[in-house]
Amino acid sequence: RRAERHRHNQQQRRDSERELQRGGEHSVCFENFIFAGDDTGAEFARALEAARARGAQVRVLYDPLGTALVKGGSIRRRLRHSAVQVRAFRPLSMVAPWG
Repeated sequence: RRAERHRHNQQQRRDSERELQRGGEHSVCFENFIFAGDDTGAEFARALEAARARGAQVRVLYDPLGTALVKGGSIRRRLRHSAVQVRAFRPLSMVAPWG
């Protein structure tokens, strides 16, 4: 059952990535809870970079707390290097740690 669920999630991820690569002639807005610098994050980053390279405005919104807790850290730097607009939803702050 677990392997079946994993395959289903992988297929959803691939479908989403293909949609990103095909669509978004003018703009792509991508929001994700965890956008880590792992294999999955790199796949989505390539799709977002491809959209940017073909002239679409690409914006990414991610949760900095969720992303900070995963191995590989954030993929933000890579995307910014590719001229993708990347913003943290409720950036972490010592003054107001919970927003």
